[in-house]
Amino acid sequence: MSSTPVTETLPVRPRFRSWWPAWLCLAVAWGLALAFPLLGNALRWPARIGGAMAVIAALVWLARSWRAVVADRRTLVREALFSVVALAALGIASHFLRPTWDLWRYQRAQPKAAIQHPSAGASVAHLKTLNEALAARGVELVVLAMPYRDHLEKRSLAGSSPVLRPTRESTVARQALAALRDAGIPAIDLWDAFNREVREPSDWDTDGCHLADEALERVAGRLRATVEGALTPPDGRPLLMGECFARQFGEILRTGGAPWSELRIVHTLGDRGKVADQLFLFPRENLEGTGRVYWLMSYRLLTQPAFPPLRTEPGSGGESLTVTLRIASSPGWSREEDEADLKRLPYADALVELEATVVEPAAGVPERLVAIGPGIVDRRLEPLGRISTGNQMHAILVPWDEHLRKDPKAANAYVGHAAADFSLPRYWIAEWTYANPADRPE
Repeated sequence: MSSTPVTETLPVRPRFRSWWPAWLCLAVAWGLALAFPLLGNALRWPARIGGAMAVIAALVWLARSWRAVVADRRTLVREALFSVVALAALGIASHFLRPTWDLWRYQRAQPKAAIQHPSAGASVAHLKTLNEALAARGVELVVLAMPYRDHLEKRSLAGSSPVLRPTRESTVARQALAALRDAGIPAIDLWDAFNREVREPSDWDTDGCHLADEALERVAGRLRATVEGALTPPDGRPLLMGECFARQFGEILRTGGAPWSELRIVHTLGDRGKVADQLFLFPRENLEGTGRVYWLMSYRLLTQPAFPPLRTEPGSGGESLTVTLRIASSPGWSREEDEADLKRLPYADALVELEATVVEPAAGVPERLVAIGPGIVDRRLEPLGRISTGNQMHAILVPWDEHLRKDPKAANAYVGHAAADFSLPRYWIAEWTYANPADRPE
């Protein structure tokens, strides 16, 4: 009797029995989103398409594998645990990488800016030098540190009161304040004053970076109360210096009675650390009779990786130069930027600082220098704002200190494009023209 072999048919295992490929696709999409602010315009559309395809692939995989995973209890438990671990990993990574991402986004938003990292060393050294120079004149220095809007928008809830969520910039700023206190320089953090009084979008002006009038009044009141609660009145007139907020707060404080009614104000729009030079450039107006100098510094300025050298003995004039310059660093703005980006600048007028080398310098003429002139006037792009790196110009230059003595308001002007090298001598461009007419933009 012949026997027929029995063939056992094994159950066919579904191909889609795991969710890890879907999580891998989502991780790719998350990574592209994180890196997006760093990408140039040429790579942004491929990144958008790649991220969308990764999300679609993840959803398709989940849809194909859902029935097979749910049908088996052990597989379901395994994949659920894996999903919880994957979500937790992405959440933890996002928490720790968010400060770096915020810094990248800020640096990416700066036109033509070099990527730099926060540091406390430069500001602390600069402030120590300034403190010694002022102490020699019998003047006390006090540092007032303030947050910007992006710091206030990163608040976290602790009970019923919002607190500052640490970022690289705010953490380094507070390290700088601690180092200043250790060096004997009074340093006051104004975070609480801003945190209490600036809560709503309506507290900001329409430009998005300055406070509305009512918020200015409230914060100025908190600032006064904070300072008076921490320090005794100065022996002499107070002076408040800094960027635009110093002027705005100062004008409000002047109306609050003694000792603030005699407050002196020194400001530079968008200050990068040069405002202190005005103290010594105009000593009679700023230092005679002054007992205490308050420097209102943003967290960003406190963490600036480099500071200009403090000029306690400004130059005593000097001769004008007639030279040919080769531009080494310039904004190179275009007409398109004039109609788009320049309209979003916080101020209608802006100077540009051009790093340049002197072509065939004569004796006594520096080989490298910074030439300064108007780049934007009434939100309209000036020819100097369109000059490009590598172009040459014939120019008549006036020493910067000499120009400030004739036009002190130039010290308050906003700088739309700043030179990176603080050590170079600085000159005002009195007259200029292209050395090669072909370089002139159409």
